Amino acid sequence: MKKGLSQNSDSFVSKNAHLIGASPFDRLAHGQTLEQDKLSKFLADIQNKIHEGFAKDAEERCFDILENYANSIDTQAQINQLLSVALEKQGLFADSFKALQPYESPRVTVSLTEETQAAVLTQLAISYANLNEAPKAIALLNS
Repeated sequence: MKKGLSQNSDSFVSKNAHLIGASPFDRLAHGQTLEQDKLSKFLADIQNKIHEGFAKDAEERCFDILENYANSIDTQAQINQLLSVALEKQGLFADSFKALQPYESPRVTVSLTEETQAAVLTQLAISYANLNEAPKAIALLNS
């Protein structure tokens, strides 16, 4: 199991550990490219699964897209943000944080759209709070 993953992570998360916390720059040219309309449908499907209580299904879809498709830095951030939410809903707080850890770096967040940056940084703050790192969460939200 990759260092830093939750002890209660199941084998599916463990199997995909190489995707959690991976630099989005390292994954830019990995896999086939998704057409924008198909990507939009995938993202909407993931959001619906999360809202309907099917966090495990949303997690699996996120890993599938990250593993098999070439995604822009911004798209990867959107997927990682949704993955973080799905993991959080399952009580996998360390994994939820790890999914967004690459986005702590201003080098990465500067390349995101404002909307994606806001979603990612808000979820990152929630992840800090879930790990009892309230000062980091507050500092991030104040920045």
